[in-house]
Amino acid sequence: MFELGRIEATREHLFADTLETSIAFGAEETISLTDSIGLLNSSPKSQDELLNAEDEDLDDNDFPDDLGEPEISGRLQGYAENAFRHMEYRSAILGDAYPFEIKAEVLSLRPVLSASHKLYLLLLACARTRSFRSTKGMTQRIADCFEEISAECLRVMISPHGKVYMFGPSSDDRKNIFGSALATALPVLARKMGMDMAPRWAAPAGASGDGKIDIIGVYDFGDTAQGYKVVVGQCASMEDEKNWQKKRQEADLATKTGTFHFLVCPTPTLFFPSFYRSSNGDWINPDMVSGVIPIDRYRILKTISHIGEGFEVDPYFEKLGLQLTA
Repeated sequence: MFELGRIEATREHLFADTLETSIAFGAEETISLTDSIGLLNSSPKSQDELLNAEDEDLDDNDFPDDLGEPEISGRLQGYAENAFRHMEYRSAILGDAYPFEIKAEVLSLRPVLSASHKLYLLLLACARTRSFRSTKGMTQRIADCFEEISAECLRVMISPHGKVYMFGPSSDDRKNIFGSALATALPVLARKMGMDMAPRWAAPAGASGDGKIDIIGVYDFGDTAQGYKVVVGQCASMEDEKNWQKKRQEADLATKTGTFHFLVCPTPTLFFPSFYRSSNGDWINPDMVSGVIPIDRYRILKTISHIGEGFEVDPYFEKLGLQLTA
């Protein structure tokens, strides 16, 4: 079920994910810096690496013809070194929670994996869904699992007295608390959030989806007045930040004032499994995660670590049918 797929050479965090995924779920036991250059040579080029249509490529190597072999080798070497530098950053910031070892520019999986290690690897699979697409329905199953993990993270964020509701149509909360029909589910959700429905809201006919709402965290004051503490969480199990933007907008309930009436805007939060950081720890592009609280792989790991080894990871692997190389 595992296929490595295209490597994003020019984006070090995605290149690093590819190398880690190949070790964790593929056939590779170790990958050296030299091995990663070989993988680059055999990988299809991503769109931003391709030559412009008007550029000639007489030698058919996907690089400008004015680049000689030394320049091409230097460019590939630089991509690989950036990826290894990024993984060294991950190892430094996560410490013992990082499931890989890097010794003498060789990447390998730790011989003994803890629950924290497995959670990292599960989030890695959620970020690198393209490597598991050969299994029918796998992308949606991974997205559902990531939503459950995000909900667990949100429970820690608003604990000990807050409540978290999963609003997806296949969730237990939807079946047991809200109901499948969106026309009845949304008013119930509004009451849970201490809100009213908008004055001119019209129930969508026959709709049974999630209304573009994934998970909701609520601190309930136990009264009927508006003004609860509400966190709206949207989950984006996608590796490319350009694909998160629709989810980022949906996390802002201010875009749904035609449906909900509230006194104070809830806190928009975006969960994504990518390790979206430069090697210095900053966001790669702050504009892509602005306007929401960004919860990436690192923040999920740090937040759920408060639960300790009690967080059960193995059932998610069994549900997805994922098998680790080790």
